Amino acid sequence: MRFFPGRRFADFDDLRRQGTVWRDTFANGREHEETGKVPDLVFEHEERHLLQPMRTVDFDTDDLETTGVGRTHRIHFDRNTTRCPGGSMVSPCSCAPTTTTCA
Repeated sequence: MRFFPGRRFADFDDLRRQGTVWRDTFANGREHEETGKVPDLVFEHEERHLLQPMRTVDFDTDDLETTGVGRTHRIHFDRNTTRCPGGSMVSPCSCAPTTTTCA
């Protein structure tokens, strides 16, 4: 990936902003190394007309897993180990993750 080498960022949001600018002003406008196509042109001429309207009905996409909690207050969820919300010994413990927390 040519975006990361030498890149400095203050936090994750800064990294996301920089990545968006890089993608929109540089990466998508140049010829792709493997396909030989320009992503912006492929989108405009081959893919845009295939897009469908966004759904107006929300649907639940959260994973929910119930597990026991031992004396270490740790639970395993989606290949991660984390402390049970509240650090309690309540069993079972339900874990529904967001982008930043498991609560």
